[in-house]
Amino acid sequence: MKNFNRGLHFLFLLCISVAAASCVSKKKYNEAQQQLTEQRQVSQNYRLRIDTLQQQIVVLNDSVKELDSLLENEKQKVASARTSSRPKSTATVKKSSLTKEEEAGKKAVFMLSFARNVIWPASFQPGKIVIGVVDDDNVFFNQLKKTLEGKTAGGKPIEVKKFAAAAVAPTHILYIAHDQIGNFAKIKAGLKSSPTLIVTEEGVSGYSNSHINYYINDTKVQYSLNQPLIEKAGLKITQDLIKFADK
Repeated sequence: MKNFNRGLHFLFLLCISVAAASCVSKKKYNEAQQQLTEQRQVSQNYRLRIDTLQQQIVVLNDSVKELDSLLENEKQKVASARTSSRPKSTATVKKSSLTKEEEAGKKAVFMLSFARNVIWPASFQPGKIVIGVVDDDNVFFNQLKKTLEGKTAGGKPIEVKKFAAAAVAPTHILYIAHDQIGNFAKIKAGLKSSPTLIVTEEGVSGYSNSHINYYINDTKVQYSLNQPLIEKAGLKITQDLIKFADK
């Protein structure tokens, strides 16, 4: 009888232990479920925020594109206004009183400034800066070689090359002279899609499609910039180059 009572007592204690363990497990389960629900809610809130931010980014991108387009249009208007407002007639611009050698010397100094104040794309920056000349007259070519001999641009040596109109190759800067009137399209085709800075002078057909254009006013050599076209070619210019350009 004593053994039987002991067995019942042991069974009773075992049932209580199982019931207590069950209650604890259920409580932990409920707590885990509550935490999971809270985490899901937090995750959903983050997703909603991300979706909202993505929508705002799309709207901002559209606004930036619209502003870029407006800015480009304004730049073109300014460039066009500068070109049209610059005096063209002999009544306001004095005829050149420079000799060919004097004119060539002043243009050559500007060419050095161009080389030092233009930034080409990284893919178009080898070990030297090449300046090409398309000119049937050797006066400017010889003066340019003399002026730039031993000079550097951006820490790189400058090399001057002479080209025939039909044999032009991509260079960093290409000067097209008066005597190449009518060859502009052919010369430009030879440059292909290279980011070459094209320098012309009044009298060259199509010079409005070049990047920099020389003109002479009495004893002064001056130049104008086509900034929209320069940027379109992937080139960047410094403020110094802009500052000294004809306004």
